[in-house]
Amino acid sequence: MFAQHQQSNIDATGINITQPAQLNNVKSGSSRFLGVDIGAETIKIVEINKSNGDLSLSRWLIQEHHKQPVNAFRELVSNLELHKIDGINICGRLSRLLKLPHIPTQQAQLQAAKFLLKNSFPFMVVCIGSRGFSVLEAWSKENIIFRENSKCSQGTGNFLKQLVERFGLSVEDASKLCAHIQKPAILSGRCPVILKTDVTHLANKGESRAEIIAGLFDAMCENVLTLIKDPIPNTQVILAGGLARAERVKFFFKNSLAKHGLKLVDLPDDACLYFDALGAAILASESPFAAPKTLEIIPNPSNLKTEKFPPLSQYLPKIKRLQSQKITKHINQPYILGFDIGSTGSKCVVIGYQDLQTYWEGYTRTSGNPVGAAHFLWQEAINKSMCLNNIVAIGVTGSGREIVSYLLKACYGNE
Repeated sequence: MFAQHQQSNIDATGINITQPAQLNNVKSGSSRFLGVDIGAETIKIVEINKSNGDLSLSRWLIQEHHKQPVNAFRELVSNLELHKIDGINICGRLSRLLKLPHIPTQQAQLQAAKFLLKNSFPFMVVCIGSRGFSVLEAWSKENIIFRENSKCSQGTGNFLKQLVERFGLSVEDASKLCAHIQKPAILSGRCPVILKTDVTHLANKGESRAEIIAGLFDAMCENVLTLIKDPIPNTQVILAGGLARAERVKFFFKNSLAKHGLKLVDLPDDACLYFDALGAAILASESPFAAPKTLEIIPNPSNLKTEKFPPLSQYLPKIKRLQSQKITKHINQPYILGFDIGSTGSKCVVIGYQDLQTYWEGYTRTSGNPVGAAHFLWQEAINKSMCLNNIVAIGVTGSGREIVSYLLKACYGNE
């Protein structure tokens, strides 16, 4: 059913660039159809062949569009010979930007699942995207239910990316780090604000980074599972979206679904990445039409209405720039050391005890390791201020204050 496809180097978020592949297994006289999925972060294109009523996947392309989806589309289709395409459909969050036949998400997912499962009911499609997640329940041809998450960001790939970056990790690196953790940290998964607070608190306590990230992945998965209502045993479940490639996500869903008698389906290759685009292409094959030229697909910018505001340069006179305090030349006096260990960044200053002048200041990223950040700033202060031989007081504030102050007390006492 599937031809050899484009090789890729895509991480758990599914946003690395792939280059156009050579067309595979195209039979003479076969028809070509495209499905396009423009999401919040990436654009996916699937090309399928139809010969004697049989469909086969020719190639698929994916690229991060950097908030410029039309330009990314123009780049991806530049080598696809659109004038030879027999049909094209589009779906996804930003699909309205192109003048093409639009396919609702649930309809695209339904067609892709029916194709991959050979019309075997019942089944579910659990999709985890960068800005949202959804569950499609297909109990029969007539009984189809589709649920999406609320506007809350918890459970989305983009939210996960933001949190793991606090540890200096990509989603791919975080996925590898926590893949086989047996005892994940217990985190609240329903509210992103609480979850972010829990992650910061545990990191600042010095808990295992791998266990925190494992708990973060699990909390995200638990939130997605809340969309599954009254599961029927023996139902096949497809996991789609970029995060479906993460080992911990697959492991969590496989075990959680098994408790309800549900079976997680192993998709061919990287089908989870281009799942919706595949469904759009299949629907295009059912209603072929002459594909328009590229210039007819891309909307005319002159027809787009955009609200305009004055340039920020007009407001420059209203900005007061504060000059950084000049570092005072050291004198013979006692000094006070102050730390601000935050969840994102950590700061340190050295001030004179008598004159309260600043003698050194420094900054570094916390990266989920408040102790390491404090140690780095301490060493920098020693190396660059040369005034730490007469410290009379140390103060610590910020979200990482507890663990850093505890260690400082252990080293220097309370007085």
